[in-house]
Amino acid sequence: MPGAYPVQRRYPRKPLCGAALVRCDRVPVAEGFTRTRVVGLGGCGFESDEPLGVGRFVELVLRLERHTVRALGRIVYERPLEPGRYEVGVEFLRVPEEHRAAIRELFSEEAAETAIPAEPEN
Repeated sequence: MPGAYPVQRRYPRKPLCGAALVRCDRVPVAEGFTRTRVVGLGGCGFESDEPLGVGRFVELVLRLERHTVRALGRIVYERPLEPGRYEVGVEFLRVPEEHRAAIRELFSEEAAETAIPAEPEN
């Protein structure tokens, strides 16, 4: 799908339809299984039955091609796809190092050199 995502993005994206477990911090907590639409070095997009709220935090468990990845992210956009379906865009905030490596594997060597923001050291 060349050209599907604009060049001005900070990180490359890859269309990827995989299973995802999403838990949103809103009240009441929204939690459920869905599927990813796209995964990138800096975030992902997934489908939702309802808007979750731009700025909300989400815990993610994503099934990539050969790995399961956990991440904490923040919703940066929501777009309606059709009645009752939304595309939700998430920026990764925290991704354990071994999970960042699994995301990098999805991309060419050139893209893999772009780093995902590291977790702050405690």
